[in-house]
Amino acid sequence: MSGRASDKDDEAAQQHLLDLADGVFAEWRQIMRAALLREGLAAERAERLATLVVAAIEGTVAMCRANRSADALDQVQEELETVLDAALARTNG
Repeated sequence: MSGRASDKDDEAAQQHLLDLADGVFAEWRQIMRAALLREGLAAERAERLATLVVAAIEGTVAMCRANRSADALDQVQEELETVLDAALARTNG
């Protein structure tokens, strides 16, 4: 029976960590979304771009760790700047 309690504890701990991570990602997306809204983007577009930015950065961090190199982060930064500049130019142009 102690194995079952341990499994439940592990599952509860894992769920807690997932909930924490979800909250952090949601907060980061909200911060990015708010900044994009201030720049004049429509709410739906701001939401999509905020999700793209957070996902791209987090995925790239994992790649950089695996590759032991920051090269991918530099590449993603350049591409995100291009995408965001283009999106903002459409609203301000």
